[in-house]
Parts: sequence; structure tokens; C-alpha cells
Amino acid sequence: MEITYIGYSLEMIRLLINSTYFKVICIITKEGVLSKGFKKKLISDNIYISEVDDNNIENIIKTRVCLIYKYRHIIKKNVIEQHVFFNIHPGSIRDNRGAHPVRWSILLGNKFTYMTLYRIMGIDEGEVIHECKLRI
Repeated sequence: MEITYIGYSLEMIRLLINSTYFKVICIITKEGVLSKGFKKKLISDNIYISEVDDNNIENIIKTRVCLIYKYRHIIKKNVIEQHVFFNIHPGSIRDNRGAHPVRWSILLGNKFTYMTLYRIMGIDEGEVIHECKLRI
């Protein structure tokens, strides 16, 4: 499956480009995430790289399916309607939405948190694909 990755996680980029399930066509990240050498390798592998740190990504996305992880901007509604977006959220979208959900879980004294994969239908809402419970 061809995907666009949107986010700031170098670990996720490495996992995705080494995956047998996905073919990364485009990476949208911020400057400083990719080293010059790694960026050069990705470009030589025909992966389009965009180092923008804003939410004006509608003309950059190169695939129908997008995966988001560790991205701080809200995807605009008109962009959501043009693509299929999946997000990995470090918390439950049922009761731990928004920024810094793990920090809030710790501050609230929770014993567990979650990692949630969901299809974006709006801000921190959508169809839950999988949720994994993790001990704090």
C-alpha cells in the first residue's frame, strides 16, 4: 500500500520504509528530523520529502492514504475529505484527547494509558481501528 507519512518521528519513518506492508511515497516532516545522509538516501529511493512545519499540506500529499504520528497541526476538513487519514494517538480518543495525553495520564494518576490507531473523521475523533492498553 502506498502511503504518505506525516509527522516528526524518525523511528516511525524507519519502521515504515522497512515495512513489507507499506511503500512510503512521501514524507511530510519538519526540518531537523532527517539527517542530510538519511534524507539523501530517501530521495535516491524516490521518496518525496517535504520539511514544512505548518498545516498547509494539501498540495504536498502524494497518496490517497496517509498515516500521521507525532504531528502537531490539525488537518483541515477539506484535506480530510480528499484523502484517507489514519492517526496513531498516544492515548484513548474516547477519554484522553488532545495534546500530551500521556502527560495527562501521569498527572491524573492513571495506572494505564493507550495507543490508538484510528481513521480520522474530525479532531481526535473517528473510527477506532485498534487500541492497545499500556502500563504507565
